[in-house]
Amino acid sequence: MQRIRKYIGMRTVKTAFGAILAVFISQLLNLDYAVNSGIIVILSVQSTKKKSKDLAIMRIGSTILALTIGVFVFSLMGFTSVAFGVYLLIFIPIAVQLKFHDGIVPCSVLVSHLLSIQSIALPALVNEMMQMFIGAGIGFLLNLYMPSLEKKIEQDIVEIDEMVRKILFEMANCLRTKATTIDETYLDRLN
Repeated sequence: MQRIRKYIGMRTVKTAFGAILAVFISQLLNLDYAVNSGIIVILSVQSTKKKSKDLAIMRIGSTILALTIGVFVFSLMGFTSVAFGVYLLIFIPIAVQLKFHDGIVPCSVLVSHLLSIQSIALPALVNEMMQMFIGAGIGFLLNLYMPSLEKKIEQDIVEIDEMVRKILFEMANCLRTKATTIDETYLDRLN
């Protein structure tokens, strides 16, 4: 089990579990592109609770922005590759200005679904918003449990400090007595 833990950490397990759960919920709700919710979980699992919360909020905001721009552009230009390019020309600079960097790719995937189905009808928009809510929400919920390594790190620091103190003390003794080697029994005491 220890060997498996070396290669598969808690974050990996949470990500896999979250992706499965997101796809399952999306399929239960009969959302189109249900797997996309799982991909959003993969992109949403972060190393800290604060990062996860900030990312979830940012992703929801960037989704609203992306879908609004997508609706506007597709309404004016139709469902063409040029319209999608115009969407990107508008969305990316605004997203960067709003510090929505992490939302550019997943939100553009959501907008590309509108292009694929050639619809900006309310059910299509709700479908895309639900994918983001499910994926970002599950990513956030999974990140509420972050095992703290703080106590272990503090314990290791105390042990390392003690070992360094002993080594420095022995080196001082060697300098005082002009000894050229460190007593092997002392080395045994360090271990």
